Amino acid sequence: MRELRLKRIPNKAPSTLGKLSEIKSLQTSGPYPALWCDRPPEAAYTVPITLLHPVFNLFLEDCEGEPSEEDHAFAYDLSQAMSGFFDDEKERRTKFSEVCATHGMVFVAAKIDGTEYITDGDMRCGYCIYCIVEEKVELGATGTEPIFQAAFYYTSNMRQRADLRKIHCTFPCLGVYLAGPMLGFMGFVYTDITQMQMLGPALRLDYHQTDLKLRRMTAQYLRAFKQTTIRLRKFYETEFPELKSSINQSKLNPQFPCYSRYAPLPLVNSGLHEGIGSPAKDVPSSEEDSSSAAKDHEIVYTAHPFLKSLVFFGMVNDDAVCVKFATSYSKMAHLTCAALGFAPQLLGFEELPGGWYMLVMDRIDNEYIPMDETYEAGVSLYDGLQDLISEALSGLHQAGYVHGDLRPANVMVRRDGKEGLKFIDFDWSGVEGKVCYPMNVNRRDLWRPKGVVDEAPILTTHDIAMVKHMFEGKQRIHGVGRM
Repeated sequence: MRELRLKRIPNKAPSTLGKLSEIKSLQTSGPYPALWCDRPPEAAYTVPITLLHPVFNLFLEDCEGEPSEEDHAFAYDLSQAMSGFFDDEKERRTKFSEVCATHGMVFVAAKIDGTEYITDGDMRCGYCIYCIVEEKVELGATGTEPIFQAAFYYTSNMRQRADLRKIHCTFPCLGVYLAGPMLGFMGFVYTDITQMQMLGPALRLDYHQTDLKLRRMTAQYLRAFKQTTIRLRKFYETEFPELKSSINQSKLNPQFPCYSRYAPLPLVNSGLHEGIGSPAKDVPSSEEDSSSAAKDHEIVYTAHPFLKSLVFFGMVNDDAVCVKFATSYSKMAHLTCAALGFAPQLLGFEELPGGWYMLVMDRIDNEYIPMDETYEAGVSLYDGLQDLISEALSGLHQAGYVHGDLRPANVMVRRDGKEGLKFIDFDWSGVEGKVCYPMNVNRRDLWRPKGVVDEAPILTTHDIAMVKHMFEGKQRIHGVGRM
């Protein structure tokens, strides 16, 4: 697949490919974009780079960390230098490199192997580029977009290394762009094609000294910048050689998440540890979660069945599992429903860097099907389904939790038409009175009760109204009129 997709990109200089007319053509014409990225939005790849290599989540965590005296000094020196005016790009590039070198970061403007293309500066370990800088004398000074130009330098390096493309590795690389006094960061990985993702906002280095917030943010990002180059160097020096020589290349797939280990949770078939009727708590204490001492399990991913979601299938030894990644999830709401028999068994729950959660569940798709797919699948619905949903929902509410997104797609029913259901997708769930709806709630394509708006509290009455709406008419969901 890598070889086929690489043919999509003309073998031209990155400075040419980075021109806006070229970018637009490469990203919008043809069966797929030249690069996976968020420009245009439909060119985005579902799996973010933060799930394809852990270094990018750690970068974002470092951006929230406490900057050191050295970080503040780096920010001050870079702001003073880059806020000036330069006659040309080379002069600005030289000054940027000097400041970075003073603070322990050495960039070399070097050729891409097998070409005449020279980067503005990069860091390498062997033939692998792990940090690349693209600079412009001022914002808009040329017709070349620095972010895409850096991406094409990275891609050009991969084009020249057929031996690297055979290795099932994502080849993580940190990108840096500087346009006048504007500094920003992005990450690159190589899946089937180059995938690019912005890492935080662009920083204006020409800030006023009284802007303490921006000064601190700059120091935090430069801290992340330094730490990430150290981690990437270590990856390519220590982990990459082992990956390169791995005899299990067939089990590795750069398009699957990099997170595959979890500590098993205790089963909840006999009820929750604290009891269904006890006061709701959304984050158990370490005493309640005894799984941390358990031996980790390893997932071998087998499929990405729903290309627009972060749900994957895999195997743990001989057991089929479903793995989901989310930035918001109520572990306790899920466990409550599982204890009542109304949710898949939650086998693992891992908090990952960068605010991600990894959920490992029993696969139930052989026995259950989403409610909104029953008609096309020829599945008859259980006659007492509405009452059963209400019963399950009542148990969740009595424990103090709300679901928040109860719609046919998130209610799975038995394929054989018998009694039984499972709630899924507890991304919006939580303790009533504390949990709120996310931003950009979809009200255009889906019916929502009154009061369901961005960042508003989620109420039990909303859940109840959503269930009622499912059964108000045949047009609501496929198959309900066939009960």
